[in-house]
Amino acid sequence: MAHAKLVAEVRLTAGWVVKAARIPACERVTVGLVYVPATRRRRDGGENYADTLKAVIDGVVDAGVVPDDTPEYVIRLMPVVAPVDRDNHGVFLTLEVAP
Repeated sequence: MAHAKLVAEVRLTAGWVVKAARIPACERVTVGLVYVPATRRRRDGGENYADTLKAVIDGVVDAGVVPDDTPEYVIRLMPVVAPVDRDNHGVFLTLEVAP
């Protein structure tokens, strides 16, 4: 149940972020995540954030940017773990209108 609540929160937050950025409805988008850690401890690769990416994409759909999360409308980029940045860390959504 805790996992479902977290997924719902990520989905809702992503939808509000996209709405706040005033992203219009598009035919197709490319969506990715970049995780910028604040500390230097050892981490696995971006594949561990694939579930988070799915929830983010669902939020993008909920916001009305694309009609569905199928490959026809969404190109998914593998999540990336970026170098440490103590001043600007967090999880960042990348969204581009795809050709």
